[in-house]
Amino acid sequence: VLDAAEDAQLIYGFKEKISSEEFAEAIENNTLTDVLNSVKVKKGDLLFIEAGTVHAICKGILVAEIQQNSNTTYRVYDYGRVGADGKPRELHIKKAVDVSVTEPPKYDIKPMGEPVDNGNYVETLLTECDLFTVKHYDVKQSVTLCTDEKSFNHILVVDGSGYINKKEFKKTNISENAYYTKTGIVSPDLKSEIEKGIKAKFNETSDILDMFDFSYQPDKIFIYAMLKKDFKFLEAFDKLSDSMFGKNFTPVSYFGINEDSKHKLYKNVNVLFYNSREDFAVKLFTKGKDEVILYRTNDDTTFDKYFADLNKKAKKYDGSKKFEKDDKLSVPDIKLYQETSFKDVEGHRIKGTNFKIDKTIETVDFRMNNEGVKLKSEAAIMMKCMALPIERGRNFMFNDNFVLFLIEKGQKTPYYAMRVNDVETLNKTGRE
Repeated sequence: VLDAAEDAQLIYGFKEKISSEEFAEAIENNTLTDVLNSVKVKKGDLLFIEAGTVHAICKGILVAEIQQNSNTTYRVYDYGRVGADGKPRELHIKKAVDVSVTEPPKYDIKPMGEPVDNGNYVETLLTECDLFTVKHYDVKQSVTLCTDEKSFNHILVVDGSGYINKKEFKKTNISENAYYTKTGIVSPDLKSEIEKGIKAKFNETSDILDMFDFSYQPDKIFIYAMLKKDFKFLEAFDKLSDSMFGKNFTPVSYFGINEDSKHKLYKNVNVLFYNSREDFAVKLFTKGKDEVILYRTNDDTTFDKYFADLNKKAKKYDGSKKFEKDDKLSVPDIKLYQETSFKDVEGHRIKGTNFKIDKTIETVDFRMNNEGVKLKSEAAIMMKCMALPIERGRNFMFNDNFVLFLIEKGQKTPYYAMRVNDVETLNKTGRE
């Protein structure tokens, strides 16, 4: 229950056990509310409603309803209300009677678990079943939620504000030759200019431009950026045997340095710190000015905090910063392609402006192996001006009030002036 008025109630199951016949009879006689169980609720209460339980949300209540994705609801009583057509809405009495649990429910309005303080956040298990799990997070700094292809995470912010995937990276963090940006009024010419620009600068093509409509739309602007990096390590690392990663059982490819590697590979690596087998960091050098920093940690925090933590640990570390004979390095090959649209912001106005976000796309193509790293990332936003349209070119259209001056060259003062606000009337006074 996210909010509730004083004396707010929910309908939750039956007061006493009744038969299916008595259930149907109560519906027929319009006495169903007499046999249903009312539960007084307040903000923060939790009720787990099992399938087949008759329930209803009464007035004065705001709830977050998490449920199995079934799209099946049987309406058995509608309080005499009518639909948009003025007729009573359809009831599903027979189906509801067949599947309903007609006895008092067993419930507890308290969470299933106790609060657990994890430092950056407090986690409380609210409820769980075979189909889903509901948890409450009181976030102090940050929390990382993990999932896989079998399921997903749904995040509902019930109080306060924050950031999702917060990363504070700016153009000033990277050299100008690594990125391309372009902004302009939506048109075929703009698309062509972007395509030519990334071809000339990076010898690249776009993965996302064809996903946008570039027909001439003077009321829309398009913002585009590409980040491109391609660099090699000082020396190509050795390819190592395939091995497991984390708790996964499928072997993955690795590169690095082992006892059979040549000594020249040692210069590729700078040890930042080594505190334990689960807490260390190294820097990998490249032929250019790029560096790869790898930080092994089980901490759960933001990227800014990760980077601050590893720098703090590196400063404190007084061990050898050189990669030595008995040291070993093992790094997995990584191939990532990710395409994201930010649906939550699309269709919304940008605060403090007259622009509404129409469409967003971001892609990341990242590859790392024993030779080096390749990174290509694109991001684009199409926005619509909700006020005056943005014009292509300047329109010197004197089709409303204007002032006319006549002045001789070199003079500072006009010798004739006229205010024009009604051409039709003025022209009627003119002589042929």
